[in-house]
Amino acid sequence: MTIHRLKLIAPNSLPIVGMKLEDGSVSDFEYSYDDISKVSMYILPNGRTISHSKNEGLTALIDSNGNEWPHSDIEFHSLLHGR
Repeated sequence: MTIHRLKLIAPNSLPIVGMKLEDGSVSDFEYSYDDISKVSMYILPNGRTISHSKNEGLTALIDSNGNEWPHSDIEFHSLLHGR
């Protein structure tokens, strides 16, 4: 496996600064991506992970201006343009 920790960026070129969860709260996170398996993980401060295949609890990613984005849009944009 080749796991990379990446900073996510929105299509408007602003950094992603948090994730909105199902309960309405916003959390910091780290994002990692494995080039070989194509699996991504969102790692929350409490050690909980949200996998790409499930995305349980994740409703949106938030840029530095407070705009909400679907995680799939952000992953696609960041992996294509942000590396």
